[in-house]
Amino acid sequence: MGNEKPGEGPYSKPVYATPVHGLVPVALPSWFHHMLIGRSARFEKLHNAALTTNNFGIIADISRYRQDHDLLCQLVQEQEMLSAELELIRERLGLTRGRLEAANAPNLVGQLEWEEDRRAEPIPYTPRQKSGRFATAPSFPAP
Repeated sequence: MGNEKPGEGPYSKPVYATPVHGLVPVALPSWFHHMLIGRSARFEKLHNAALTTNNFGIIADISRYRQDHDLLCQLVQEQEMLSAELELIRERLGLTRGRLEAANAPNLVGQLEWEEDRRAEPIPYTPRQKSGRFATAPSFPAP
């Protein structure tokens, strides 16, 4: 201690709750779990009670659980928002495709069909390419 270079702290390592030997672990009681993930006041009450035990492993794991649970909730919420956005975009693509089909758009620009059929490189993002199987090797521009 005291010999650290500027910007370096003292050596530390993670602390975890130590299992009680001979005790068969059981699921956390619902009241304990609700305090772990509940409103701040409930969590603070649990955390303060843990502090009085001076069991740094339990204190650390209570804090760790809360942090990980909060992060999980945030990520699940972001995932649900992205899923809703994906569904909306898929729906818009389907509607747009339907309008193009109903307007007979391919026949209006049919002269381009022969150019597309003669392409040397595969059309990007076919189902086979998405899974990593290319019909022909992809062409990359020369450096």
